[in-house]
Amino acid sequence: MNKGWVVELAVLFKRFSNNDFIFCHLCNSERLKAVEHFVQRLIWEKEEVERSRSEAINTKKLKPGVSQITRYLQPPADTCYPLEYAFHLLGDVRGKDVLDLGCGSGENTLLLAHRKANVIALDISPDLIDIAKRRMSINKPFSDVKFLTASAHDLPLPDESVDVVFGIAILHHLDMATISAQIMRVLRPGGRAIFQEPVRDSRLLRIVREAIPYKQKDVSSFEYPLCNRDIVILVKPTTGPIPSLGPLCQCSCAGTHKSARGASIRKNASGMNGCEIGLLAA
Repeated sequence: MNKGWVVELAVLFKRFSNNDFIFCHLCNSERLKAVEHFVQRLIWEKEEVERSRSEAINTKKLKPGVSQITRYLQPPADTCYPLEYAFHLLGDVRGKDVLDLGCGSGENTLLLAHRKANVIALDISPDLIDIAKRRMSINKPFSDVKFLTASAHDLPLPDESVDVVFGIAILHHLDMATISAQIMRVLRPGGRAIFQEPVRDSRLLRIVREAIPYKQKDVSSFEYPLCNRDIVILVKPTTGPIPSLGPLCQCSCAGTHKSARGASIRKNASGMNGCEIGLLAA
């Protein structure tokens, strides 16, 4: 093992110990499993950083047209576009602390800032964070943005520190149990989490994906479309009942929202401290 990996493992152990992970209290078998989990996550996150370099290289346009901003300021409830609907769910976020989880190159960060939210933009990729900063500098939105280069698995934020967690196509890159706990930890009482994610709850498609693996520069081997199991894990910290859905996606939701791309699902579940998690599947 080279020196760089030793240093990174040490940093990873420190991260988890700071999150009340008492490594010394584990038995030998549990320690082995913990080490395996740590190493796997380190590989996972390193691959995501590598994948993001390709995305950063291909990001060219940093200044959107006026119409590309105004359409997301007050989108209607009956919009047929999933991203517009996600921004509709935000409601009035003026002066509220909003975490843009997995902000990437800052496209949605800019829109949140134009809606006068206090935006915390977080991504694991230094390359994408640099582009997001340039995007804000060029466009000069209504409010300032705080940028964090960090892992979503270990959010560097205090407990109950944000009003909204907003994420577009980020959960399918993450360990669902870990991010679910992190979301509930940082949300203030009555806070909300809003996500738009690929959901493909089909056994046949899973078999095909495993039988015919493919590799692209902008796709990591760890990302996956969500299914019912993942959504159940996501809302596990919640205390309210999970409504059922018909055959569309076999996942829990409070209703369906038709979109031009077929059908979307939105899910709302009341959680601890009155928090709410909403998932729009596209």
